[in-house]
Amino acid sequence: MHLPNLGCRDDCVITAVVDPIEVPGVHGLLSGSKDVMSMDKLAEKYNSKWYKTLDVLLADKSCEIDGVVVCSQHALHTELGVMSLKAGKHVLIDKPMTADIDQAIELA
Repeated sequence: MHLPNLGCRDDCVITAVVDPIEVPGVHGLLSGSKDVMSMDKLAEKYNSKWYKTLDVLLADKSCEIDGVVVCSQHALHTELGVMSLKAGKHVLIDKPMTADIDQAIELA
């Protein structure tokens, strides 16, 4: 859902995609196609690199990123958001940001 919108912006470059699953069924929908798309193909479509985990992406000094869009399961929003913030990245978290007030404070 976010990739097609971000991919058509002149002020945005999709540098990397992160997903631990090589052929997740939802990525066909996210890419605007009804066909299931592998992460390799999705990364290729957006001229980006595929990482299986966010920590590996954040540790890769060859991949320069300014921000992270967190579109994971709700239970992972805080963990991935905090990890990205600690790495000095701007963060956009899909709603709900979190279901817990303490986690929301941690992200603030």
